[in-house]
Amino acid sequence: MEKTPRQGRYRDGSFGLLKFVSWGTLVLTLLASLFMSIFLANLARQVLLEKQHEFARLWAETLNHNISRRFALPAVLQFGELNLANPEQYRRLESVVRSVLEDFPVQDLRIFTPDGVVGFALDKSLVGEQGLGGEAVALAVDESKLTYEIIYQTGALGAMFSAEIAPRSVVMRTMAPLRFKATIAAGPDGPSDPSDPDAQSGQTPADPDSAAPEASASPEGAAPGEGAGAKPGAKPGENQSGPGRGVKMVSVNEVIGALEFTQDITSDYQKLITFQRVIILSALGTALLIFFVLRMLIHRADRINAQRMREREEYEREAVQNEKLVSMGRMVAGIAHEIRNPLGIIRSSAELLVSRLKDKDPLTAKIMAAIHEEAVRLSKTVGDFLDYARPRTMKLDPLDLGLLMDQALTFLEQKCREQRVEVVRDYPTGVMVAGDKDMLYRALYNILVNALEAMSVQKSQQGEDVAGQIVVRMAVEKSGIRLRIMDTGPGIPPDIRDKLLDPFFTTKDSGTGLGLAITANILRSHDAVIELGDNPEGGARVDILFPKP
Repeated sequence: MEKTPRQGRYRDGSFGLLKFVSWGTLVLTLLASLFMSIFLANLARQVLLEKQHEFARLWAETLNHNISRRFALPAVLQFGELNLANPEQYRRLESVVRSVLEDFPVQDLRIFTPDGVVGFALDKSLVGEQGLGGEAVALAVDESKLTYEIIYQTGALGAMFSAEIAPRSVVMRTMAPLRFKATIAAGPDGPSDPSDPDAQSGQTPADPDSAAPEASASPEGAAPGEGAGAKPGAKPGENQSGPGRGVKMVSVNEVIGALEFTQDITSDYQKLITFQRVIILSALGTALLIFFVLRMLIHRADRINAQRMREREEYEREAVQNEKLVSMGRMVAGIAHEIRNPLGIIRSSAELLVSRLKDKDPLTAKIMAAIHEEAVRLSKTVGDFLDYARPRTMKLDPLDLGLLMDQALTFLEQKCREQRVEVVRDYPTGVMVAGDKDMLYRALYNILVNALEAMSVQKSQQGEDVAGQIVVRMAVEKSGIRLRIMDTGPGIPPDIRDKLLDPFFTTKDSGTGLGLAITANILRSHDAVIELGDNPEGGARVDILFPKP
């Protein structure tokens, strides 16, 4: 038994380390899954924003093109300059912008002058305001750079945990350079007057939506953004023969302001949030599933390990006990012949003297009777030691368990009547088991005798009027044949229940403690299992489960 502490260290040491490593692996799996899901969600968010940026860039080019062809160029040809302070020009620009906005989901639009003043806005109250564009205006005018900004009405974390995002909660603000690019037919003093038939070849743009025949706009248009009196600069182009005298073609390509527009991307962002949730929940769900599967495997391994430790301890305990029994068997075998022969002579001689002196010398006959009884008891004790230490070889034959139980109860029938013990036989005949008849008979007999002795002790403590009962039942189950023997005695105290089958353990004053140990050995040699317990109504219960033949 000295190995038990070492086994405890093994269970709490190396296996504890295994459990720690397993738990650490599970935690790392959860963290890795969480980080991977966040990475994929951010990647999807980046892809969505890049697509939104590309769409905003294309929309800015489209807006520039429309404003340049449908407003800027006709205004320069008609009025000689771009001047949004002119109500007519402002009205024409607003008409062009609103017609374009019918096809694009834009929330707001502003046009800034190079110095950051709002020259045009859908909200007319903002016209003339300064500082609303921030540094993005300078980047657009000076570096021709597009800038994007996402404005959240609710934070990104709040949007993740919101069931539904309200409209206009996520807005993208785009600032693009406002470029005027065109080729204009101009005279020595500037662009041709629209009323000059030589310059215009008899055609005058009647409205802002008509294109001038002498001017062609580049694919990239630009919108007016300069203040009152602003005139786009011109870069000398290649001189070509104009329709009129002294007319030359002038190329115009310069940034004259900044264009800002905001788009409500809440619906697209809602789809992104849904996609992020699916990724995160899927990753966490998979990780948790792996977690619980591994946790179940660890728990099962822990139980198996604990069971194996118990079995090992039980095996070592039985090994130690067997060593003791082997030593005892050698000792008993060595002295058995030395004790049995003299003991047999003493017993037979005492019995002979009792029969001769019974009438002649009653006192001597009484002493001889006591010697004879003690010799018989000592002979039985020696026989028990020999039976336990050196069990005989079994001879397995088909046996009717019901008939074998009838024989044991018939032999004890007189003793049951003397103790006023009722026997209830609730078992059929014809149920066959494989066993040694003499050994099984002895095992069943020992159990019945113990039940009678327990009820006899109860009678002596509670009075002679106490009646007892022994109930024997048998049932064929899936796991085997169950034989149950119950009595109405005092029962088995829980603190000694596990010790009753141990050798040399007894609660009787004159017992050897080998009766139930021999019984357990006999049943174990028949592959049967014995279980001790109590009845709910009181008394002891012995269950014997035989394997099916």
